[in-house]
Amino acid sequence: MLMRVVFIIDHLRHDGTQQVLKQLVAGLRTRQHHIAVICLNSSWDAQLVADLRAMGAEVRIVGRWRLITGYGILYLWYWLRQPQYDVAITLLFASDVLGRIIARLAGVPRIISSIRARNTNYAGWQRALVRATMPFADAVVVNSSTTLPWAIEHEGAHPDRTTVILNGVDASAYRQPYTGAELRAMFGIAPDQYVIGCVGRLTPQKGQDLLLEALAQLEAQHVHLLLIGHGETEAALRDLAQSRGIAERVHVAGYRRDVACILGALDLYVHPARFEGMPNALLEAMAAGCPCIATAADGSRELIEDGLSGWLVPVDDAAALSHAIHFALAHPEVARQYGIAAQQRAEKRFSIKKMVESWEMLFEKRFCSKKRGFVMGVLFAKIQIKLQKIVQQTNIWVVLKVLLAMILIVIVFFQVNPRDLLNFWQGINLYWLPISLISYLMVIWITAIRYWILVDRKIHQVHAIGMTVIQTIIGNFFASSAGAISYIMLLRGRHSVQLSHGIASVLLSRLGDLIGLTLGLVCASILIWSQITPLHWLIGILIFLLFVVLVSIFLVYIFRQPALHLLKSILHITRLDRLDLIRRSVGQISILIEQSPQQIKASFGPFLFSSMVLLLVNVVFNYTTQYMFGVFIGVWELVFVFAVTQLLFIIPVHVFGGLGIYEITAIYLYALVGVPDEQLAPLVISSRIYLYLLNLFIMLYLPIESYIDTKTQDVPSSDQ
Repeated sequence: MLMRVVFIIDHLRHDGTQQVLKQLVAGLRTRQHHIAVICLNSSWDAQLVADLRAMGAEVRIVGRWRLITGYGILYLWYWLRQPQYDVAITLLFASDVLGRIIARLAGVPRIISSIRARNTNYAGWQRALVRATMPFADAVVVNSSTTLPWAIEHEGAHPDRTTVILNGVDASAYRQPYTGAELRAMFGIAPDQYVIGCVGRLTPQKGQDLLLEALAQLEAQHVHLLLIGHGETEAALRDLAQSRGIAERVHVAGYRRDVACILGALDLYVHPARFEGMPNALLEAMAAGCPCIATAADGSRELIEDGLSGWLVPVDDAAALSHAIHFALAHPEVARQYGIAAQQRAEKRFSIKKMVESWEMLFEKRFCSKKRGFVMGVLFAKIQIKLQKIVQQTNIWVVLKVLLAMILIVIVFFQVNPRDLLNFWQGINLYWLPISLISYLMVIWITAIRYWILVDRKIHQVHAIGMTVIQTIIGNFFASSAGAISYIMLLRGRHSVQLSHGIASVLLSRLGDLIGLTLGLVCASILIWSQITPLHWLIGILIFLLFVVLVSIFLVYIFRQPALHLLKSILHITRLDRLDLIRRSVGQISILIEQSPQQIKASFGPFLFSSMVLLLVNVVFNYTTQYMFGVFIGVWELVFVFAVTQLLFIIPVHVFGGLGIYEITAIYLYALVGVPDEQLAPLVISSRIYLYLLNLFIMLYLPIESYIDTKTQDVPSSDQ
């Protein structure tokens, strides 16, 4: 039965899991299945992608930033539905979590997750997410029987729906190795020196540091080590080799495409991993007929029969590993026999054909029992009914905005360790705290004075401050639009100020803010232009659009109704009037020009001046807050970040005071202007928490306002 199969994977770098993916795609395509591969991250090996496409697979790259903004999730959901796939297979952490959910929502009937190793490196939150999404998987595949108990106990796999499918290898691809002389000449090694090798990502999991320690303990000085791969511990491994006096005998070769030719030319292959699934690199070395030593970690025990087809040593035991290397090199005939036995074992038991057939059988197997199917059906029916009620009572756009905010803020929180966040707060500079607090109170006071002036002083300053406090709190905890509405309703209901006048005052203040932010963005961009190279085009377009908006408003103000009709005609012809943001903006301009020219002229100077002062005080507040948290960046860099993040709020996709969207944008911009990576997430999260604490603090003004009101009412008037 031919099927449409989609693989969802975190990235397409040339690692072990990706090698298995390539083998599966090739095998399934020869059986005429339709294959698609979705890469969630924007990290891929061009040759691997080209190879997959040459096999007939459809390859789609989603990209990290598309996922973070939410567009990638919607894109992936839509694409999985058009056309309908029969099977979705998830590989690696992010794909397991997101892929299971999105594939289920897209209606893919079979979802299979492949656990590639005993993932002891997962943090607690990662394991929690894996377990939470595991019920969406109809089946789980592990590549080693030693990984099976781990998958059940720690990742929530169901015992009845978990299958072991061993990795495969094409032994014929390893029968044309380099000669020993060619290999030594390639890396500048003398002909009389031994060469041992290790292939894999340079990470703590793979244990290359253990191998360096074992090499340093060897009495023989004529043994060279060839490390093939790249990764996070490369610099540390080079430093370790230098400190142990073996740097001249350690060759870090990076990623290479000729591994199949190298393995057969080695005197010995060593795999010192701390934990594994079923290591492809070790299996490939066996297929090449190379004598092998491995730590007895997980799937390595299934590959090598100790004392028959290689040597197994305890995990994390450098002395035992060194002893095994010494024995193997000292007994070349034994090593050669072990190499032959390993090659025969790889050919007989670990063939790609057997692996692909096992996967194909799994595609057609039914995992859902009638009981489970009934329970899941009832559960999904209840969820569907509940969602329908929510949608009927709530604007779906609001639901999507809330969902986006939650996803983004979760992504940000998962980038920081709670202990690091606590340490970040413990390092607060108390000298800057009162300055930051005073500057925030100044922002509230200036905003209140601006509103007081713009309503012709028809309310008392005490009440103007109270309304500003309420607007600020609602805007930061819910949405800026809700804050503005609360301000307008208070003007109308509590102080009997005409509604149109209230709206006009809000629009005038926003226009002043827009002018101030535009000027700030232009000045800051010019002064730090060399630091924002990736955003040159985007910032240029943004500044151009801002000037177009401001010029359009100015022309409408001068020519009034004729210019407004012309603007509406242009928007209608270009179909931009279909956008809700554009329609609301035109409506606001219409309200603004209904005001008398004299009133607008009289207000123009005060609102522009107040907006510039407000921008300055906001910059002071942000500057002192960052210094309070021990983060130091330049003033113009800060102005740039502040201007961009504030302009972002014009787009109506945010709720809860820009929660999530602000944090994601700020992390990117702060990284661009030089904030160290380890401070990015703690800074934006701490700034959000600090802002909420300040909002709780200014709430204390509300009972003070009520008390002042009461005292004012108790004072008898002069007529009495």
